[in-house]
Amino acid sequence: MSRDWRLDYKKETSLQELTRQSVFRAKHDKKFRYFCPLCNHPSSTPLHPEPFSFKNVSRVLLASLLIMGASWNFFEWRGVLSFVPLWICFEVIYRLTVRTRLNCSNCGFDPILFLANPDKARQELKGYWRKKLELGGIPFKEEKGRLIALRKSEAKVKDEVSEAELEEDEVSGAESASKEAKS
Repeated sequence: MSRDWRLDYKKETSLQELTRQSVFRAKHDKKFRYFCPLCNHPSSTPLHPEPFSFKNVSRVLLASLLIMGASWNFFEWRGVLSFVPLWICFEVIYRLTVRTRLNCSNCGFDPILFLANPDKARQELKGYWRKKLELGGIPFKEEKGRLIALRKSEAKVKDEVSEAELEEDEVSGAESASKEAKS
């Protein structure tokens, strides 16, 4: 049984096992856990989407104090103001790394892009799946803006039709080329 009894709600547990654990002292898991809203795939990342925590602020404050100490001859107490640009740099880098880690590895969904621009997120998902299907060698067709994977029998029929169209295009292309050469 895991340390947190709330995670084992599906398992049967005895009353003695539950009384051994304290409800109020469950260990906090430092990973940020979430489910992909598109495919419901469970994921986790060690970084929390919000950068403002005691640990992060103390790191940036310590760095600014070190910079202030190193540049004391030039800035004196005004060196504490180095906290602001350091925090801005830290937050930009932190948010970029969180954004790359929040993308679903299973379906390619980008939640931050979806919040900012849903149409762009749909286009990115289509591109992701088109690329994934092409790399996997899975035949597909696009119908009403949706990618649909084909069965093997449908793919063979589609390949035969596309080969016939290519032959017709080659014949018509040769005819048009001969007409252009004559004129």
